[in-house]
Amino acid sequence: MQNNSNELRNAMRAAGLTPPDAIEPGTLHRFPGIDKGKGNEAGWCKMFADGLGGVYGDWSNDLNASWQAARSTPFTPAEREAFNRRIAEAKDSAEAEQKQRHSEAANKAASIWQTAAPAPSDHAYLVRKSIKPHGAKLYQGALVITVKVGAAIHSLQFISEDGEKRFLSGGAIAGGYFSIGTTKGAAVLCIAEGFATGATIHELTGYPVAVAFNAGNLAAVAIALRAKLPDMQIVICADDDFLTAGNPGFQKATLAAMAIGGRVAIPDFGEARPENVSDFNDLAKHCGAEAVREAIAAAIAGDIPIHQPGKESPPKVDIAVWPEPLPLPASLPAVQAFDFDLLPDSLRPWIEDIAERVQCPPDFPAVGSMIALAAVVGRKIGIRPKRQDDWTEVPNLWGAVVGRPGVMKSP
Repeated sequence: MQNNSNELRNAMRAAGLTPPDAIEPGTLHRFPGIDKGKGNEAGWCKMFADGLGGVYGDWSNDLNASWQAARSTPFTPAEREAFNRRIAEAKDSAEAEQKQRHSEAANKAASIWQTAAPAPSDHAYLVRKSIKPHGAKLYQGALVITVKVGAAIHSLQFISEDGEKRFLSGGAIAGGYFSIGTTKGAAVLCIAEGFATGATIHELTGYPVAVAFNAGNLAAVAIALRAKLPDMQIVICADDDFLTAGNPGFQKATLAAMAIGGRVAIPDFGEARPENVSDFNDLAKHCGAEAVREAIAAAIAGDIPIHQPGKESPPKVDIAVWPEPLPLPASLPAVQAFDFDLLPDSLRPWIEDIAERVQCPPDFPAVGSMIALAAVVGRKIGIRPKRQDDWTEVPNLWGAVVGRPGVMKSP
């Protein structure tokens, strides 16, 4: 059983997760998601009670995968069906628990918000950041702001006097935001990461701001607001994390803007830039209010076009403002579990046997075998899309296997 537990943990590490030190069979475990800090519980896993399989994932990036212990013989069709059923049931159970946690957190958030008092303007954090409360409240000495999707409160963020931030445990964050100002009659909507950054932008430009809380949530918030405000000009106000590998603030802001046909505003600190500054609140403090207004005005007048209703082509981006190539992220995106029913009947047992004996994802040998068969077929088969003429297309099948080192991409 211990060896199986180690195999499951290795599979989770290959997916970018840091699994718990011990995995108890039959128990749903929660732990920090990919690139998340201590206290986060987006990661999850469950090993079956018999130790022969399990599921794992990360709620923060939609990772949802399964694992099977090594076997000396391949599954029979009935065993495969039973195993897949256990996988589906385990995933459904984990999802149901997550929804229950979200529901309980939302109820708790609403209760806390209702009893919290309006935040005083002399709260230490507001004073240090030189911003107003903008509807924030006070709860047990900390500022508290809502994480909303539409009108519904999903969670809360607490900000202590010294600037430490934490979310209400169990609350849903993805796609949620805190609004500053109103979009009614506004020409531009800004989206920023943090509360202080958003407050600064609103106070110095008058534009309404949606606070997305972190770089990873910018795209989800931008997409939600684009659906709500299809004709609004939207500016993603990036944090310039120039000391962090890959500059995630700039990278995520750029991707969010491209997803909605928006624009990106970047704080420009000049040549004498201090090392500990990155956002528009820092820009206002070190370079003045006009520097904030100029940076956002430059984005509005830039070459990344606003959303054009009815246009299906992706937004055009001026090469002159295209960012430098970024390092590949440490984590890999979630991949849907391979369905053996996609394979021809004659290949299925063979691929199952290889995957189980080598302990590699079945996708790897499946892709290789299908490409090899396509090469054998070659130009012997063509497709005639039109009934009335002899126009013939010979299909080409291309494939690629992507995975971390050591995951048996070439079994």
